[in-house]
Amino acid sequence: GLAALLEQLNHQPHVSECLPAGLAALLELDVETSYHAVQAIAQFAADERFRQVLPEAGAIGPLAGLLSSPQPHVQHCALSAVANLSFVPSAVGPLCQSGALTVVGQMLFSHDAAVQTMCLTTLCNLLGGNAASADALLQVGGHVALLTQLSSPSPDAQSQAAMSIGHMCRHRPAVQALLQAETVPLLSHLLHSPHPAVQLQTVYALGALAAAEEAAASAVQVAGAVAPLTTLLLSSGAVEVKQHIALTLAHTVRGSWRLVFNAGGFQALLDVLAAGSEAVQQDVSLTLAALLEDVHQRGALLADLNSISAIVGLLNSPNEGTQQNAAKAVAALAEEEAARETLYRLGTLSHVTRSLAAANTVRPDGTRGGAANPDARVSMVRVVASFAADARYCNMLRIAIQPLVAMLSAGGAEGTVH
Repeated sequence: GLAALLEQLNHQPHVSECLPAGLAALLELDVETSYHAVQAIAQFAADERFRQVLPEAGAIGPLAGLLSSPQPHVQHCALSAVANLSFVPSAVGPLCQSGALTVVGQMLFSHDAAVQTMCLTTLCNLLGGNAASADALLQVGGHVALLTQLSSPSPDAQSQAAMSIGHMCRHRPAVQALLQAETVPLLSHLLHSPHPAVQLQTVYALGALAAAEEAAASAVQVAGAVAPLTTLLLSSGAVEVKQHIALTLAHTVRGSWRLVFNAGGFQALLDVLAAGSEAVQQDVSLTLAALLEDVHQRGALLADLNSISAIVGLLNSPNEGTQQNAAKAVAALAEEEAARETLYRLGTLSHVTRSLAAANTVRPDGTRGGAANPDARVSMVRVVASFAADARYCNMLRIAIQPLVAMLSAGGAEGTVH
């Protein structure tokens, strides 16, 4: 009788608006009443119109308790309700405090695909909203169940498991547990998945792991993840995805960008430059400058006009360190006759001359414009010296005489030599 009444009332809009609060109280009554009440609550939780009301109605505690019910149907309905409620931001904290994560972590070991899906949804949302709640999952070995899901035949399960692992990595104790469970090799294997969603969440998880601590970053390198990450970077056409991958690579290589160069050449570094943050650009530009000091590496870059243009563009970076590194790279390129033609067409010589002239001008606040950094000025003078030694451009350098004379009088051994 109660089941029929609830079903009838549930389809009457005016009445159904008041039902959730009343039903929440019924969850804690006798077995038969709670059996029917949890079915109705699960239906309300599945409806976005009423989902927000249930946490306020006090449904979370009783639902968490029913997750451990000996009745499979009751347990299933309670899990369905919890999974849907986990999408409500205000419900995340209470759900974590209710002990639901511990039970959901255990239920993830179930062989029932529907149960696994609801568990993964719950874990994704709760760990995303409260990474510290991973402790409850670790207590019951739930992270091992997550790792098992990485090998699931379902791409959705793999994607959600990887995302959950990424969320967990924001909690330091979880990082240690995941490393000990050999998580990194499993994630690295998923970088080769044919499913873009799986790849994207794997990139996120590896990035979160590598960002947590140096040992984790080293583990990601040892697992051979740099090469497939670089391949994904080069093959992706979406700016946001490239930014995502560039950030994960930055966390992984921790300044050792030659690892990325070894996997994808100059184009990989240039892609990171285009997609990376200001700090990443400074790091990568330093690697580029060091590479271009090698005459063989310069030869490999000269075939691509766009590559040289990208490096010259860094001279306008707002970051002084990036400017300095770019000036050093351009100075190395200017030593090549073929590169000077390209650099001239790009207006590099004019830019360098203006920067040197501005550096000799002291502003009212005492600062200098242009290439204010001494090392950057030396690199720019190297550029001018290379062009001055080339008969094709020597007559064009009269505008550079004044700043060069000023540098002679300013001292500085290396700059004076050039």
